Amino acid sequence: METCDPNAAMTSVAHQNVYLGPSALGRLRDDESVAIAVGRDGVELERAGETLVEKRVRLPVRWVKGFSDVQVYQPGLRLFCECSGAEARRFLRSVPRNPAAGAYLARSGNTLRLSQLAVGGGMRVGGLHRLRVLDPLLGRIAGLRIWGYADAGVSAWDLNFGDARLFLLLSPEVQRGFSGEGQALQILAGGGWEGALARVRAELRWQAELDPARLAGNTGLGEPQVAAVLTALGARGLAGFDVTTQRYFHRELPFDLERIESFRR
Repeated sequence: METCDPNAAMTSVAHQNVYLGPSALGRLRDDESVAIAVGRDGVELERAGETLVEKRVRLPVRWVKGFSDVQVYQPGLRLFCECSGAEARRFLRSVPRNPAAGAYLARSGNTLRLSQLAVGGGMRVGGLHRLRVLDPLLGRIAGLRIWGYADAGVSAWDLNFGDARLFLLLSPEVQRGFSGEGQALQILAGGGWEGALARVRAELRWQAELDPARLAGNTGLGEPQVAAVLTALGARGLAGFDVTTQRYFHRELPFDLERIESFRR
C-alpha cells in the first residue's frame, strides 16, 4: 500500500466518488495497488480506478466525552488472558449474535467460555454481541489478548494479525458508550494536576513513549503528580495510552480544549 503525505490536499472526481466504509475496505485484495491520502477534509482511498471518500464530520459532544473516558480507562486495564489464533477464532465465532445482558468470561485451561453467573477468576463483560463486527477479520487472526478493568464490565480485545494489530474497547453497557461513564469528569474535576500541566506539556515532543520517571526529572515534579497530569492530558486528547506497553505517547486529537474543560463545570 502506498501512503501519501498526511498533509496533502484532498482531490476528488465527482462521478467516481463513493463513500469509504467497511464493505469497501472488505473488497481490497492483497495484490492490488492502493493509495490513501489523509487531509483536513477527510480520507480518500484510490483503488481499481475508483475513488473512495470518507468526509470529515463534526463529532457530537457525547463522542468527544467518550474519547476522553476511553483514555482514562486504558491505563487501568489488566491482562486477563492470551490465546492462540485457533482458539480466538473458535471463541469469537461462538459469540451470540443477539443482544444480551452482561456475561462472565472464564478460562478452562486454554479454552475460553461464557457463563451467565459469576465464576471464580472470571471477568464480567457487557454486550459481547458487538464483537461480531470482527467477523470479516477472523480468518487472519494470529493471536488474541483480552484485557479487563476491575469488575466494571469494560473489556479490551487485542487482535494480533502478525504484521498489524487491532485494539477494540467495549463499554460496559450497550445502551451507552463511554461518554456515560464519567471517569474523565472525575479526573478533570480533581484539579490537582492543573498547576503542573504546563510543565509536563512543554516536555511533549511527539515521543512514541513517555517515561514518567524522565518527565519527573525534567520538570522537578514527583512521579505520582506526573502520572496525574498524563491522565489529564489523555482526557484532553493530548496524549494516548498504549495498553500493550503500559506507556503514554504524545499525540493530539482535534478536540476543542475549551469544550473539554466545560465538561467539568
